[in-house]
Amino acid sequence: HGLIAFYHRQVAQHVTLTAEKHKAAHQDRLTGFLNRAGGEAVMQEVCRPSATMHPLSHLFIIEFTPLAALYQSHGVLIGDDVLRTIGERLKMLVRPSDFVCRYTGGQFLILVHGLPYGSEGEFLARIVPPLQAPYDFGAFGEVSLQLNTGVLALTQDYQKVENLMAAAQHAL
Repeated sequence: HGLIAFYHRQVAQHVTLTAEKHKAAHQDRLTGFLNRAGGEAVMQEVCRPSATMHPLSHLFIIEFTPLAALYQSHGVLIGDDVLRTIGERLKMLVRPSDFVCRYTGGQFLILVHGLPYGSEGEFLARIVPPLQAPYDFGAFGEVSLQLNTGVLALTQDYQKVENLMAAAQHAL
């Protein structure tokens, strides 16, 4: 009987570790959002043909610039703090059911569901000002970043993530 209990503990531990590895492989450590692999997994679902409409309606792409220059001028600690702060601000601005992905460096994707077509400008007007607000780091001073934004209504079949991202980059 003890051997069976030991086996079940081992199986449960293996399943838990596998789930934790999967989550770590798909999550950005600084922002807590999906990383590129996690974002591409969601986008793969968008690209998969479906008999019903996919619930995701829009892909917003936001690029913070010059993030690389910020890391060079202020160092890794401030750069990482800016990314954490961006993550905190984004968490307050999007619904828990939407997908946010830190795709590369300072580029974020927001996959939104159920947003009425034509209201993309209102969505951006709501989220951009808090994201553009200066980031205050006390003795280190304020850091300001520029934002470039783009929006893609998910109204067509992209077939592959590469096609979807090419269209999103074009929208940027």
